[in-house]
Amino acid sequence: CAQVKAPVGAKLTDWGQIARGHYEPPEGCPSGSWQQIVFELSGAVAGVQFDRFGAVWFRGVEILRTTTPEPSPKGIVWKVVKDLTEYASLFEEPGDVAVVIPSVITSTYTGVLNINITLSFFGAKDGSSTPEITTKPPQVLPLRNMSEVASPFANLAVASAVGQVNMVKIPGNIMEAHLDLYASGHACEEFW
Repeated sequence: CAQVKAPVGAKLTDWGQIARGHYEPPEGCPSGSWQQIVFELSGAVAGVQFDRFGAVWFRGVEILRTTTPEPSPKGIVWKVVKDLTEYASLFEEPGDVAVVIPSVITSTYTGVLNINITLSFFGAKDGSSTPEITTKPPQVLPLRNMSEVASPFANLAVASAVGQVNMVKIPGNIMEAHLDLYASGHACEEFW
């Protein structure tokens, strides 16, 4: 049906860098015709670099938590593919995409992370009786909107023994709720 790229050609070289892009719903492929939405993050890096953790937010909702592979001096490429069909209502309107993969470039760590994001929208094939997406929630809400935060991961850190408390306003007529939870290990927790 359609493919949308955003952001294109992000070159991540700094610990606090946030690559931002803008998404517009695909033309000629209306939301009612979507049967599946597939997110793809593709990356490439050459040189010396540690594996780096990262995340992608769309309209404030975290849609991916990931770790990059460690490259060889000659370089590597990889991709992460995720079915985002259950997030369909998010993609019906334009919005901003934010990619954060904290990295550092020095005389020792020379590998620049090159990241691209593609969203593929698949519709029913001509003559197919496949119904439109029926499991799409009417609303997808972030527990904490990180769209405009200067340092998303610092804001997600647990800063006390109690942890974090975030208030989310949900519709009063809610009948069902699903929670997508992302956990990632760092430092001493990295190899748990």
